[in-house]
Amino acid sequence: MRRHVDHELARARIAYAAKDASTDVASVINRVVRVAERTPEGQKVVWQKNTPQTLMASIHGDDLAEVLGNLTENAARHARKQVSISARAENGVVVVTVADDGPGIAEEHQADAMVRGRSLDTRKNGTGLGLAIVADILEAWHGSLTLDNGAPGLIATVRLRAA
Repeated sequence: MRRHVDHELARARIAYAAKDASTDVASVINRVVRVAERTPEGQKVVWQKNTPQTLMASIHGDDLAEVLGNLTENAARHARKQVSISARAENGVVVVTVADDGPGIAEEHQADAMVRGRSLDTRKNGTGLGLAIVADILEAWHGSLTLDNGAPGLIATVRLRAA
């Protein structure tokens, strides 16, 4: 329920946000990882970060924190030993990846993972809202989320306009 309320508040904030918002990506990543490291799942994994200090994205900082918070929470929950977060600039786009070394998601279920209310994790009491919220926030900021299987694990890729 809390996530649903937070989601609606985020949507309201986005609707009124200045379209010229600019956020320091490394600062948000550092803040999100510090929080994730203190969770029970986050304490069990090694966190690796590779982010340039001068990378700015066109998104409100709280919205980017919500996006990356959901992605890192999922990554820590499913990782075996490691979660890595990297960011880079690519042709006017900021690309942020969150990767874990867990089992990944079967290709035929990746689209289902982003449907509101559909949780693929049957081991936990998930709401199935996390990735749907991420997708909604990114869409509002003209960004995108893709999921791909790595070797091993899942790679969540966020793309946003550079500021």
